[in-house]
Amino acid sequence: MPLLFGYGAASLATAGRLIDGLQVDRERMAANLALGGGTIMAEAAMIALAPIVGRARAHDIVYAACRAVGPARPTLESALRVALDDDVVERLPPLDQVLDPRRYLGEADQVVEVALNEWQDAVASD
Repeated sequence: MPLLFGYGAASLATAGRLIDGLQVDRERMAANLALGGGTIMAEAAMIALAPIVGRARAHDIVYAACRAVGPARPTLESALRVALDDDVVERLPPLDQVLDPRRYLGEADQVVEVALNEWQDAVASD
């Protein structure tokens, strides 16, 4: 058991040194997110579309839109605008907001919630 605590302490010390040296370059991060025409936000698009057109159809639409991103349609947003009927677009939140990586964290909230609940259960059972 003492060895396990030693490994844990060493891991935390290493993580602390890494975080101390971390520098965030917002412009570079934004440029990286824009690579691929914004297709990194495909999950967000599918999540927004699913309540309107159904999960399977949302998947198919977003998949086809991602494959269509290229010289004629340089972004996922432009490909989706071509792929979606006007009535669907009207029922969606604005696409520029749906596809904004600053507004979408995926499953992060649920993952944190599960981790916290498991930790609380473990502490309570000790």
